[in-house]
Amino acid sequence: MVHRWIRLFFRKGHNPPRTEPPMSQASPSSDSDAPAAPAAPLSEPCPACGTLVDLPPDVELGEILYCGHCGAEVEVISRDPLRLDLFEEEEK
Repeated sequence: MVHRWIRLFFRKGHNPPRTEPPMSQASPSSDSDAPAAPAAPLSEPCPACGTLVDLPPDVELGEILYCGHCGAEVEVISRDPLRLDLFEEEEK
């Protein structure tokens, strides 16, 4: 009798109930719907005054930046590890 009911139930296009874990136990999905976590801001102390200089995430080796506190021009001399030095123009 039960088998007959099951066959009739599925014949009509009904799907069995899905058993999914609650959202708190669900594994993280790799869908691109979720916003990406913002990258941690890069900062390094100014070699002149010691105040942290905020760096853009795409900072390049040799890029010249300005310290917002003392106005010194600083150059990115290393990316890994991140290091700054005072920029000195080469005389021609």
